[in-house]
Amino acid sequence: MLTPIPGMCYLKSFRKESSIPSEPPRRLPTKIKRDAFTLSATALNAAFGRRHASTLADALYSEQIRRLVSARRRGKAPVAPTPLIVESLHFHQRNQLIDAVGSSTFQGRHIGFLAQFEPRDPTSAHPQVIRMRSLRLIEPPPNRPSP
Repeated sequence: MLTPIPGMCYLKSFRKESSIPSEPPRRLPTKIKRDAFTLSATALNAAFGRRHASTLADALYSEQIRRLVSARRRGKAPVAPTPLIVESLHFHQRNQLIDAVGSSTFQGRHIGFLAQFEPRDPTSAHPQVIRMRSLRLIEPPPNRPSP
């Protein structure tokens, strides 16, 4: 809350202490982080043409991700075999969902991405415990080179 101070030309901020203590951040198990990294790298490789879109299995990737990949690849020529490098991947857990934000480099361009993961059915025979629910790519405009 901002309160004017009499005789002064500035405002002073008073912060009310929270009555509810915030809980410490939960650490994700290494298996979940590794699975999220693998799912992200596979989806990014498919989105940039380094992998065929049919490799995105229904059990591991939502329909939204498969549509994004096929829309990006529609009408584009095959890509030179340059590596796509996932530079960083950071996680935030909310209830059952896991939000991830990361950055990658492909052909000298820096690309940001946002992903969301959800737990998989525990009775599934697949070894991965999470499923990629959504993916958003953040790219620089094509007419301007990235810094």
